[in-house]
Amino acid sequence: MILRERDWAHFPGALADDTTKNHHFIYFADTLKSLGVKHWYLHLALLDPELQGVDPHDPHLTLEQQGRVIAECARNPWYYLRECIRVPADGTDGVPFKIDRGNFAMFWIFFNNIDSGIEFLRQHGKTVGMCSLMSWLLRFLEKSRTILITKGPVLREETITKLKELRGGLPKYLWPIHPDDPDNKESFACMAQGNKLITAIGQNDEQSANGVGRGLTAGRVFGDEGPFTNNIHIILPAALASGTAARQINEANGVPYGNVFATTPGDLATPEGQYMYELMTSGITWDERYVDIATRQQLVDMIRSNSTAKMPRIMFYVKFNHRQLGTTDAKLADMIANATGTPDQIRRDFGGEWTTGGFNKPFSGDD
Repeated sequence: MILRERDWAHFPGALADDTTKNHHFIYFADTLKSLGVKHWYLHLALLDPELQGVDPHDPHLTLEQQGRVIAECARNPWYYLRECIRVPADGTDGVPFKIDRGNFAMFWIFFNNIDSGIEFLRQHGKTVGMCSLMSWLLRFLEKSRTILITKGPVLREETITKLKELRGGLPKYLWPIHPDDPDNKESFACMAQGNKLITAIGQNDEQSANGVGRGLTAGRVFGDEGPFTNNIHIILPAALASGTAARQINEANGVPYGNVFATTPGDLATPEGQYMYELMTSGITWDERYVDIATRQQLVDMIRSNSTAKMPRIMFYVKFNHRQLGTTDAKLADMIANATGTPDQIRRDFGGEWTTGGFNKPFSGDD
């Protein structure tokens, strides 16, 4: 896929599709340009110029056009996100995927096979972004396992439901249905490709947490709301250790691998919150201008030499405020006005602030 400017040379005839009907991608190109990114058009990549102006959702596509769409999606996740994904919205058949600085960072970093710790403010598209990335992996890899670790059964069910909705919004020819595809609240798969999503939730005791973590072997781990996942500081180290060999195999075979830890900020007074904060900040802070670094190795060397963490990790820490994600002060005020929770929860969910002691202070706010 297209990640760096030099990648275009591998795809003769590829172009930046500035005629796309997904205006979010056009607007985001302007955003990257304003941030000083020289390769500001990478997410507009179209490898097959015969598909310019072709709507993948057109019910009258020829079999040849359908085959071209499938091939383009397999080689070019940007196209899959830009032209094929439809996000459920009331009163519509689904709306085009909205790219912003948060989910762009998630995608670009992941496809560089680098870990990321990404903070999302509440109501800013965390679930849609993660599920869109996971849906591409589940559809276009082969015989693979992807791990999702999340807070509890409710959030797990919400994620599985979102994956099913995204699958349902795709053109029918794009996702092959298999009789062994699961239909439950705990798992998701594309068995025609041999790809499975394995899920796990927080555990109430350390022994169970360690057992769960050791059973999570895959080259791709997604953590959702880690600071609020019981014993994540036990589950995740075990899971990451179990997946080391799988990641090495993926690297040798050119299969995407990496870990994405996405969450709203947590409480540093809890072991889960402290662990996730230290993990997410153990690399260096993300900047879109890193897109212009010539090679992945140069990027890795830069992270390694600039991390100030006690235990440095090849990871980007991605943090944006509401304005950077396209939300006005007035809209954020409306979100807060309609939210429930303690002042500390509001500060975490909408202010992007890691609080200290919000869950176990000896005195109440009034006291």
